Amino acid sequence: EYEKVNANNVSCVDDIDLYIDIKDNIIKDIRFNGEACAISTSATSIMLKLLIGKTIEEALNLINEYENMIDEKEYNAGVLEEAVVYSDIYKQPSRKKCALLPYKTIKEYLLNVKSK
Repeated sequence: EYEKVNANNVSCVDDIDLYIDIKDNIIKDIRFNGEACAISTSATSIMLKLLIGKTIEEALNLINEYENMIDEKEYNAGVLEEAVVYSDIYKQPSRKKCALLPYKTIKEYLLNVKSK
C-alpha cells in the first residue's frame, strides 16, 4: 500500500509527490510525479533506484551519506553509487536545496515510520 509524501521548495517550482510502499521494514517501491527543476527531478530518480529494496535503516544510512556529501563532509562514495554525480553541487550553493529535496523528504518520512 502506497503512502503519499509531498516534497516541495517554496522558493521555486519544485513540487514532487512521492509514493512509497514499505512492507516488513523494506522499501518495496517508490514512484514520483510532479513538476521540478532538472536537478530535483534527476536527484529523485537516482534516489528511487538506490532506495528500492533497502531496509529503512539502510535507506537512512544512505541518505545520511548523501547529505554529508552535499554538505562537503566526509562520506562513503561506494554507498551512493550514481548519486555521486552531485558531489560538486556545493559549487552552486543555491542548487544544494534542489539536490537535497527528495532525500530530506524521504528521510523525514522514514524517521516517522521508524518511530511508530
